[in-house]
Amino acid sequence: MMPATANLSAAPLPDTAAAKSLNVRLLIKWAISLLLPPLFLLLPESTGLDGRMKLFLVITLWAVIVWGFNIISEVAVAMALPILYVLAGLLPYKTAMSSWTDTLTIITLGGLILGHVVMHTGLTRRIALWGVNCMGGSFVGLLGGMTFAVMIISPLVPSITGKTILFGIIAIGLCDAMGFKARSREATLICLGTFLAVTSTKLCWLTGAGDVILPVSLMDKVTGKTTSWLTYALYNAVPGALYTVISVGLALLLLRAGGHSHMRATMQEQYRALPPMGLAEKKAAVILVVTVLLLLTEPLHHMPTAYVIFIMGLVNFLPGMGLINGKAFGSMNINIVFFINGCMSIGICANAIGMDAWMTERMLGLLHTDSLWISSLICYGIGVVINFLLTPVAAFVSLVGPITQMAQAMQVDPAILVHSFQYGLDQFVLPYEYAPFMLAMGMGYIGFRDMALVMLVRMAVMAVFLGCVAVPFWMLVSGWL
Repeated sequence: MMPATANLSAAPLPDTAAAKSLNVRLLIKWAISLLLPPLFLLLPESTGLDGRMKLFLVITLWAVIVWGFNIISEVAVAMALPILYVLAGLLPYKTAMSSWTDTLTIITLGGLILGHVVMHTGLTRRIALWGVNCMGGSFVGLLGGMTFAVMIISPLVPSITGKTILFGIIAIGLCDAMGFKARSREATLICLGTFLAVTSTKLCWLTGAGDVILPVSLMDKVTGKTTSWLTYALYNAVPGALYTVISVGLALLLLRAGGHSHMRATMQEQYRALPPMGLAEKKAAVILVVTVLLLLTEPLHHMPTAYVIFIMGLVNFLPGMGLINGKAFGSMNINIVFFINGCMSIGICANAIGMDAWMTERMLGLLHTDSLWISSLICYGIGVVINFLLTPVAAFVSLVGPITQMAQAMQVDPAILVHSFQYGLDQFVLPYEYAPFMLAMGMGYIGFRDMALVMLVRMAVMAVFLGCVAVPFWMLVSGWL
């Protein structure tokens, strides 16, 4: 009896030890999040940072660490940020909450409604199962097919946000169809890979996104020349395509998801078992097709993407459609709206207290060099760093003009430095750095740690790609033109 009694009494010990270990790890994470950020307050005055800037860095770094350690819900942290900025005296309340009047709020709500409808009618499952069967039934084939589809539509739809929503809905449908849980490695691979395809292909074409047209137009204002759609394509179609393939390939390499050799057979069986399309599913298909057509024809009707997505979302409520009602809308998970608006307060606060000017002044001082390669890499690095504090639009407006003038002083093609800066601004690790990235993360299927691994490695690899491939190619095109 003694051995049995001993075994019974000893059984809970491993659980107790595990619980203690978990508590210790949690305490360490909390200690880091609370003790590390205040070190910014010790920075000397010679840095040019005043007290408000230091407080901003303390609060923002705390949020970043908590997000990374997943100590508290990321939505709760995002919601707390604007309030913390107000309490610290950095922003008035109305300014801190001004993100709620941004068009990103209505585009998010519209996207949520569209996503809810096409998913609950079964349309995304049908599209996803059909896609898996067409793409070879593997992660490589799946993301390869998705990337090819994005490349085709990329120059036709100038809205990166619209493309993020449309392809994000399909990616989530794939995850659900294959039974991959949200934030699992498999779900992260599919959804992050899809997002990388969307955001990387935009750099191939002048009409790939609004934040591609902006820096080129700002450069043209300084040079007095006009960059045509074809000229931009000659510079960037080939490097942009390689950049896209490398980006998606890194996700496949770093997030290898094994043990799914049966995926193709399972998906084929599920696809064959699908019932014929019902009336609701057909209505959802029409809504989706009309949405895509409106996005494609934006240059003709001039209706902003935000309005298109929001209005097409509301169409689902109309009599005769009946694809969603008030009860269904109330049951939707709208955490993404709070997450996005909370994160946007970081950029709002940075601009309000002068962090953008402080960063711009120090970044431009790095460009004094006689080497085009070094200058290009510095521009890339400036894009990476400044992305943490400024939105891409603010960064372009602040720096493209001075970068172009610097290139003219160096007697080199300004497009090379401006494009290098563009590639740097396309590197991000934290969701708040880029609105479409917040949308992709806010959908809830991408795991933070796996995402951070891919994006950090991508950041380093692309610096090598820039120096060894993109810059030599741009120099060749520049000499030819």
